[in-house]
Amino acid sequence: MHWEDRGRGLHGINEAYEGMNSTAYSYNSPCSGFVTVDDDGTPCAGFRQCTSTNGTTGLNPKAQSFDVPMELRCATSQNLTEWSTPEYIHPVYYYRGLPYDPPAPWKDTDGKWYSSFSSDGCNGTNQWGPTLASNLKKLPCKMGGQLELLVSDGDVTSKNWTQLPPLFTTNVTKSGALETPGTIQVRATPFPIGNIHIAKTGSGHTR
Repeated sequence: MHWEDRGRGLHGINEAYEGMNSTAYSYNSPCSGFVTVDDDGTPCAGFRQCTSTNGTTGLNPKAQSFDVPMELRCATSQNLTEWSTPEYIHPVYYYRGLPYDPPAPWKDTDGKWYSSFSSDGCNGTNQWGPTLASNLKKLPCKMGGQLELLVSDGDVTSKNWTQLPPLFTTNVTKSGALETPGTIQVRATPFPIGNIHIAKTGSGHTR
């Protein structure tokens, strides 16, 4: 294996979109991200900022500072040293700040693009009894972590995504045969797996 320095280092930029003002300070840096390839074969890096000095109030006047959108930047050079300006593909809102860590969007067997991000199962629920305002934000979340799901009306770079029912919600963590209920309070970083050959079906469509 040979590595060659192409002269591209890490650097922060200021991002402003619909009221969002995400600076280059460390607490405004991307929380986590992914790389996927669009329908034209172009690599696109995606993520969301951890927070911002302002939320996307242009889209939602009640947006809080942690309500910042999912975004993509697609490569504009073969060496992957030049990238496009941010493309904000869909907003993300929640009643409290969460990492919203996204796995890489995928194109499924139905030909549609899907996107996902991490949250929890307690957005406006009455998990602690009568739904008083104080109960809506009470932790820990008894329902556990949740993986949200959206579908695009076009390519992964589309700005029209529709939210679907969650992929799953669980408070159980599993290691081998051991299951431990009640240990997950919020889903942080998901690791989807795909195209694994399944001996029973041979479908290879696991995700």
